[in-house]
Amino acid sequence: MKKWILLIIAMVALTGCSGMTTDNGMPISSDAISKAVSYAAGKGLGYGINRIAPDADEKLGESWNNFMDRNASIQMVSPEEIISLYSELSMVLSSHVNDPLGLLGDLSALLMIFNAEFTGEGKLINIDEVPIVYLRLFELGYIGGKRISDNK
Repeated sequence: MKKWILLIIAMVALTGCSGMTTDNGMPISSDAISKAVSYAAGKGLGYGINRIAPDADEKLGESWNNFMDRNASIQMVSPEEIISLYSELSMVLSSHVNDPLGLLGDLSALLMIFNAEFTGEGKLINIDEVPIVYLRLFELGYIGGKRISDNK
């Protein structure tokens, strides 16, 4: 349930923010909003993982680093790579928590920007290509969230 609420909030924020301007009238692009959501999603996941399942962080980090290493020289990450990563992260978390997809809600919200489709059980089944820059911002957010959770 928490996952769906986060997804709805992210989608409302993205929809509501498109066409917005700053106080001095400069338009806020949907790209800028998506980048902010990427960072915030990473921060939420970093905080959540390291508060609820800190013992999963090392294995999640290995999976993430392997994924980023494989895709370091490209601009767009293929749907197959994203689906594989999401599945791997779900499997890692399933050995540490009862609701791994609940913890992955922040990542799911980010993937919704790229037309992610999930089954009723929360399995990622389809997504568009994802620009690597959004994943790098997600990673920076995760690091920040992890640091916050360490300062209990």
